[in-house]
Order: sequence, then C-alpha cells, then structure tokens
Amino acid sequence: TIVNITTPFTLVNGTNTFRSIVSNVNGLGPDGDAADDTIARSITPVVPAAGKMVAAEEGTGTWCQWCPRGAVYMDAMAGQYDGYFAGIAVHNADPMKVTDYDAAMGALIGGYPSALVDRQPEIDPSELEDNFLARVQVAPKAFLVNGATYDSTTRVLRVSITSTMQSNIVGDYKIACVLTEDDVTGVGSTWSQSNAYANNAAGPMGGFEALGNPVSYTLMHYNHVARVIKPSF
Repeated sequence: TIVNITTPFTLVNGTNTFRSIVSNVNGLGPDGDAADDTIARSITPVVPAAGKMVAAEEGTGTWCQWCPRGAVYMDAMAGQYDGYFAGIAVHNADPMKVTDYDAAMGALIGGYPSALVDRQPEIDPSELEDNFLARVQVAPKAFLVNGATYDSTTRVLRVSITSTMQSNIVGDYKIACVLTEDDVTGVGSTWSQSNAYANNAAGPMGGFEALGNPVSYTLMHYNHVARVIKPSF
C-alpha cells in the first residue's frame, strides 16, 4: 500500500526519522499483532554548502554516437538541481566547437562523452549525480555574483563577476567566465546527432531510443552549449 503525504515537510540537517502507524483498520479496533503496526524510516538529506554552485563540463560532439547520454544526463541534472548545478557542454569537432576550450578539455579526458565536475577527475555523464552530491557539500572559497548588461543595438554584452572571499586561500586561484547557450540549432548534416541508442539498440536513453541514427538536425536542440571561456581554461 502506498500512502501519499499531502502535507509538505522540511528536512533538516542530520537524521530525520519518520514513523507511520496503522490503527483501527476498517473501524475494527486493535488487530491481533500490535508489533507490526508501526514502521520507522530515516532520511539524511544532502545539505548544500552556502553559496555553492557545482560546475560540470562535459565533452561532447554531434559525431559521437554515445553523446546522447551526456545530453540526457546534463538536462536531467539542470532540471533537478536548478540553482546548484551549472552544466557546460564543450563541443568537439562540430559547428559548436570553441577551439581553445575544446583543446583544453580534450587534454583532460580519454573519450566522449566524459565530464569534469568542479575540475575533478574524468567521469561518465551517468555518474554526474553522485559526484554533484559530493561536491555540493564542499564550501566554496568565494561567493561569486554574476552581472551582465546587453545593448540590443550594438549587440555588445558586458559581463562582470564579483568575488567575495570566504576563507584564506593558498595556491593559484583564478576566475574563468563561461557563457553558455540553450536551444542551439543549425542546418546541415554536421548538426545532426549520431545516436547509438537508435531503435532501442542500447536500451532507454531519455527518448533517443525512439529516434533514428543520426538524429536529424531538424529535431536537435542543443543545451548548455559553451560559447566562450575567458580569460582562459
């Protein structure tokens, strides 16, 4: 039996214990075995560190037959952890490639798709959530606030980043500003996505299993696309 809790509750840091009690079933009073009337479950939530944003850079490409997996997991993370997860799709050998970013990313990964969470060692995109949950609890050295102004006439975008240090730091810390774009489309075969999941050949993958190989550019909308990184990787 599934019981839906209609009253919302807020989890607090630490162990939260919930008890469910069944009594007076069908108005018949106590049953013959009181030992199984109560069940308890404990939930220990993941509490994000103050001011923490986790950055995930994913190496991908339209030519890469397994890269639909990266797109699916990146979209899922962005939707589930909005406000704590910053996804960046770093494209390789396709029309969305940013040369400097692609070269630096490629030097740190062994294949595509692969991801770096907070510039930690390479992982598969399917491992994004576990790595995110670990990193989101790590306090940032600084709180960063982004600002931007856009002149629609000159089409000039001015971006600013303010950093407020939260602790003493030792070592070489730098700021990198990345601009990303969602819903990117293009025309031509180089914009079509190679798809190893076509016709359910490799199991379900966020709808890509129901599409062909390649997925036509007329159907593809690319998210989290890295457009520029300044001053450097």
